Amino acid sequence: MPAKETYINIFPNPSNGIFSVELFESGQLIIYDLLGKEMVNRAVNKGINEIKVDYLKPGIYVIKYKSTSGEIDSKCLLIE
Repeated sequence: MPAKETYINIFPNPSNGIFSVELFESGQLIIYDLLGKEMVNRAVNKGINEIKVDYLKPGIYVIKYKSTSGEIDSKCLLIE
């Protein structure tokens, strides 16, 4: 049986503080700054979710996604 594919697609990236996350499965989305400080933690649904983080300073952030089945994926996000 093939492994279940984890998938997180972030667009646009770089972002102006509002971006979308496309997911195959519901889960939890956590955004960290480069020092590891948790900046955002929110539930996300399967499909496309709009995330508004225009209050964050410009820079590079790490997005960690944990699906309801326990799969974990991460991506970098640049906020201009």
